[in-house]
Amino acid sequence: MLVVEGMTSWQKHRRIIFPQVLPIALPSLGNALIDLLKDTSLLFLIGLVDIMGQADIIIANTSGVYQLEVYIAIALIYWALSSLLVFGLNFIEKRYSRYYQR
Repeated sequence: MLVVEGMTSWQKHRRIIFPQVLPIALPSLGNALIDLLKDTSLLFLIGLVDIMGQADIIIANTSGVYQLEVYIAIALIYWALSSLLVFGLNFIEKRYSRYYQR
């Protein structure tokens, strides 16, 4: 137990604990966020309409005419969102890892 006089519990966490834990936890947190994004396409199987579900609705409304184009557009959307997550998490990881020496 860390005993620091004159600090509240929130101040101890914000100034001491979080800066030490964040560089260690960010890589696995980033992997979990990307996995969550990719797993959203499975939501359509349990009844929630997401991007993949919306694609299936569009294909059903057009009688399957633009099926390939819709799936390519959805793949590009997932790729763009994953890339944004990766770049953002790499930026945050580099910013906080400058204080952490392995």
